[in-house]
Amino acid sequence: MIRELDFILERIEDEIEENGEASKDAMDRLQLFCRAINLKIDRIGRYRAAMESRVTHCKNEAARYTDRARRAEHRWNVSKQWFSTIWRATT
Repeated sequence: MIRELDFILERIEDEIEENGEASKDAMDRLQLFCRAINLKIDRIGRYRAAMESRVTHCKNEAARYTDRARRAEHRWNVSKQWFSTIWRATT
């Protein structure tokens, strides 16, 4: 990718030195290269945003499951105490 940019810029410089201006073809190649780079950067940005969103979601889910486990454990401890009380009363 860098080599291609170097090639395009070198060609433009050569044309400017020889003809006083760059050819339309060279400028079109540079423009196409810039569009391709922008597209790639946009895709990377979208990927990054998606991954950050996924991380946030997973952390929230982990917190939710931790809270759910804590409540279930509390219910189980209350149930054990209740069972223990009933067991002692019947023996």
